[in-house]
Amino acid sequence: MITYEALRKALSEEKLNKRMSRLPDGFFSEVNEYLEKKAKLSDKEEKWELDSAKNTLQDLTEIRERKVLDAALFGSRTGITPENMFPVEKDLFDKVVCVINEFRKARETLNEQAQPTLIEATADIPQFVGADMKSYGPFSKGEVVAVPDENAKLLAEMGSASLKCNQGKEGI
Repeated sequence: MITYEALRKALSEEKLNKRMSRLPDGFFSEVNEYLEKKAKLSDKEEKWELDSAKNTLQDLTEIRERKVLDAALFGSRTGITPENMFPVEKDLFDKVVCVINEFRKARETLNEQAQPTLIEATADIPQFVGADMKSYGPFSKGEVVAVPDENAKLLAEMGSASLKCNQGKEGI
């Protein structure tokens, strides 16, 4: 059975460790039983202990949540899963890693799309609205300019330009 002292000790250990502390199986179930038992008592000291225990539990869970989030950032780069997580914490960890990985993929895609490509106009090109909804041109035959990759490819396919450079690589 969990006591107030055991709950405070768990909080203290969690604060001291950079990694998730090992808590006994069924720890949170026992804490809930303890809190329910204390809630039924009407003694003033018992009420104080109940309030203190609730605050201690809140602190403990918030520290562990932060550790799960930090571990997810690290785990998304390294593939390392921390130890000593309860199933609900492991579920949160997995979901956050998934979201971080999706975000990183989207960011990489945006970064790739944002890279301009150098083209040389093989004909006069009138002003046009690019795929990014920005205006480009007009460009004169022989002029070398940077335009978004998607627009550069389209101009090359139309025969209006030749690709000169894509993300620092000549001859693409």
